[in-house]
Amino acid sequence: MVSGSALLVRQYFEEGRRPNGAVDPSRAFQPSGTLVKAVLLNGAQSLLGVDNYPGYFVTPIQDYDINQGFGELNLAHSLPLKGVNNFTAEVHDRIRIEDGAQHTYLLSVVGGCDVSGLSATLVWADPPNPNSGKSLEYSFI
Repeated sequence: MVSGSALLVRQYFEEGRRPNGAVDPSRAFQPSGTLVKAVLLNGAQSLLGVDNYPGYFVTPIQDYDINQGFGELNLAHSLPLKGVNNFTAEVHDRIRIEDGAQHTYLLSVVGGCDVSGLSATLVWADPPNPNSGKSLEYSFI
C-alpha cells in the first residue's frame, strides 16, 4: 500500500496538481524522495488502538509509538484533491541549508480556516552530500 501510494504522490506532482489539486502542467516537476516521504507522513491518521489477539480487545495507543509509527496512510489528508477535500498545500522541495543557517517561512491562515488543522512535515535524507561541505537538503509540506 505504501509503495503504491508513493507512486501516486509522484504522479500528483508530475502532473502539476498543486496547490489546490487541479491539473496545471505548468506546475509539474519531479519530486524528490524526501518530498514523497513528507507527503505520506503528513497525512497519516492516528490509530485508535491495537487488536490484542487472542484476547479480542483493543488496547489504546499513543501517537507515534512502536505500535503505529506515524499512523495509517491517508492520501485524502495528504494532498489537495479537487472534489475530494478542501485544503491547500505549500510545498518546498530540495531546499539546501548551510551549517548554522536558518530558514523562516511565514504562513497566513485566511478565510475562516481553523489553525488547529495546520500540519507541517519536514524530512531530510541522511547523510548530507559529502561534496557539498556542511549543508543539508530538505523538503517539506
